[in-house]
Amino acid sequence: MARRTFRMRDSGIAVLAGVFAALGVMGCEPATERPAAVPEVTFDTTESGVVHARYGAIPTEPTHELDVAFEVGTGSDVVFGDVRGIALEPDETVLVLDHQASELYRFDTTGALIEVVGTSGEGPREIASANGVHVDAEGAIWLNDHGRNALTRWLPDGGFETHPSFVNGYSYLWDGRVTDDGRIWVQWRHADDSFGPAGAQEPGLVTGTLRSYYKRMEPSTGTVDSVLVGPEPVRGLRFERGTANVPFSPERLQTVDPRGSIWTAVSDAYRLVRLTPDGDTTVVVDIAAEPPPIGEDERREAIGRVEEFMERAGRISVDWDEVLPDRAPVLEHLTVDEQGNVWVQRKGEPGPVFEVFAPDGRFLGQYRAGYAAFEGVPPVVRDGWLLAVQADSLDVQSVVGVRLPR
Repeated sequence: MARRTFRMRDSGIAVLAGVFAALGVMGCEPATERPAAVPEVTFDTTESGVVHARYGAIPTEPTHELDVAFEVGTGSDVVFGDVRGIALEPDETVLVLDHQASELYRFDTTGALIEVVGTSGEGPREIASANGVHVDAEGAIWLNDHGRNALTRWLPDGGFETHPSFVNGYSYLWDGRVTDDGRIWVQWRHADDSFGPAGAQEPGLVTGTLRSYYKRMEPSTGTVDSVLVGPEPVRGLRFERGTANVPFSPERLQTVDPRGSIWTAVSDAYRLVRLTPDGDTTVVVDIAAEPPPIGEDERREAIGRVEEFMERAGRISVDWDEVLPDRAPVLEHLTVDEQGNVWVQRKGEPGPVFEVFAPDGRFLGQYRAGYAAFEGVPPVVRDGWLLAVQADSLDVQSVVGVRLPR
């Protein structure tokens, strides 16, 4: 095993410039900035070529405090019912998909509504019922229109394509991506035998393991294959007419970059793994971080949401002291930018905290953003912008844009 050790303690301006030069994000809006604090790290390279980066404690104060540059969905133009997708187009216009209305909106980065791109309907460039949006490298818009059981591609020149859906079933959010080689990637999970045959388990606590995959399709041929990402522990509650996850339980997070490399983690530990497009491990990043405690208000609100669902799905008796974990997950979301850097979202005050790592595992910087993140939709980072869904105390959703520093 080859071993390279770096002890990076310098907090000078040269280090800060190097960090953001490596990050490569562009922006022009000012942000509150502190000297870069880089955690102590040791890099090992195994005989098989896997890079293992072991970091000490991450900085307690982010190097940048980021303010919201624009917000949409709270004014008189548009009020969103259920946001299921956000995307940034190459000309820095913003797309927001409202699942409830079956409408796709386009805004500029001042927050002004430009147009309603798509409305409810069965015709070309209309939406039957969609739960995800993505913009590919050519600027075409992809929608998962599960109302048609199809993926639709809206071309910049006004053209329209329909591709068959290649996964069976329906999830809350479609998080598909199109990589630079034109392949469509969609997350999918399969249950193992611990769940038993469908409908065999009685209502109550359900535990088991899922196998998490990416399914991917080559649109020109329709060829579909799969990449195994890893196992995922599951703790759920089964009711007579539905199921719900146990609040604060760990889950597998995964995202694919424009070149098809996969970043993944299980949310109860700060360990990131980077895989090749074929599923081979290339980088492992371990960071010293303790799972955060669960506040009483958080616990009460989470229980309330499940018990509200019980009113529709069938009430069961739950010992919450036994069912709920003692601590919350360490990680909330993973997303990647156009350069393949992974952005790790964690809970923070007053808004989420992001640590950014290069494809080779190098720590690039830390940010705290000033918005109240909605956990159901992951953020989008592209071309110097961070887009995210937030929700107020009444669960009214809006979409915010944060301009990233150079």
